Amino acid sequence: MNNKTNIFHRTLARLAVLVAVAAVGLGCQRVALDCSYTLVPHVQTYSGGVGNTPSDWTAYAFYGTTERLRVPSTFDSVIMGQVIDRKTGEGVLCNVQAMQNDSGNIVLQLHATDAIIVVCAPEYEVFAWKQATITENLWYLEIPIWLRIWRGADYKESWQFVFPKSEE
Repeated sequence: MNNKTNIFHRTLARLAVLVAVAAVGLGCQRVALDCSYTLVPHVQTYSGGVGNTPSDWTAYAFYGTTERLRVPSTFDSVIMGQVIDRKTGEGVLCNVQAMQNDSGNIVLQLHATDAIIVVCAPEYEVFAWKQATITENLWYLEIPIWLRIWRGADYKESWQFVFPKSEE
């Protein structure tokens, strides 16, 4: 074989190896940020009482962090699915609105790593929020949330509860 033929075969072989590596790499590197973020709500009206599953709760997700977004302290803004952009001061509508399933759980289909989750309890005019970070390939996450009416604003949980009536 001459030198040109050797170079051609080596180049062709290298190209075949590169294509094979790229094809395998693309097939194995599937990373997803889709997550069914499921909230399991409970209401406890008095200390030691049984937790009831409410039927009228709703939830929203806003893509971003608390560095960029601020949850207002008014129930009217939150129940409409709106938070405030810290930079512009303007309202930001939710990216995801929840659906309530047959068992009373609230399901948010998230598609980003950082989100602020807001849960509203219209019957009690109370809402709670928290920042959530979704890791890659986390398909399903179930989070319990307890609204203990008897406690008022005295909460020490991962959720920030806001009782607008008691703040007036």
